[in-house]
Amino acid sequence: MSNIISIEKIKERLIMLKRQQEMMISKYADLYDILIQKDHILRKIKELVDFSFVIEEVEKNYNLTHGRGAKDPIRLFKYLILKDMNEL
Repeated sequence: MSNIISIEKIKERLIMLKRQQEMMISKYADLYDILIQKDHILRKIKELVDFSFVIEEVEKNYNLTHGRGAKDPIRLFKYLILKDMNEL
């Protein structure tokens, strides 16, 4: 039973992370539309790819009672994509 409760808490935490990500709009967000060309690959990825699958894949690894605070798994996944695209 305690596993079910912890999974529910993890899901709540992941939902909170998603809300935080949606709320964190940069004061420079308008620059994105000015500086990034309409046909740029990163703009296309942003518009076409639904990254919600990342949360489903990693939710079992999050624990509210142990470890550090969670970072947004979607953002971390996007960092990996950028790293691979730029061969860093």
